[in-house]
Amino acid sequence: MKKVAARLILPDRILQSSYTCSSNRKQMQWELVGWCAALLTMFGFVPQILKIYRTESVSDVSLIMLLQFSLGMFLWLLYGLYIQDRILIVSNTISFLTLMVATGMYMRYRKYGASPL
Repeated sequence: MKKVAARLILPDRILQSSYTCSSNRKQMQWELVGWCAALLTMFGFVPQILKIYRTESVSDVSLIMLLQFSLGMFLWLLYGLYIQDRILIVSNTISFLTLMVATGMYMRYRKYGASPL
């Protein structure tokens, strides 16, 4: 009943406008959280890549882990393209590329005859 009374006093445009403004602010806040998470994820393998480059060793790196993460990032990228989500597309493209660099470095610096696990 109070809702009806409020609608009679205030025009629908004002009620809709204040709701939309609040909704947009919340969406922007969550989008910021999404971009922060994306930044952390995108560059999560960079320290490992730098360590591989400096030491020229991949003895403590699992090839299966690199391949599994690469496949996961690629699938997230496909999903992001499907739902047209900018955060998923950008973050998973960069993550996938950094994982491909790490996998390439793994192949370059691995010791032949060693177990790839």
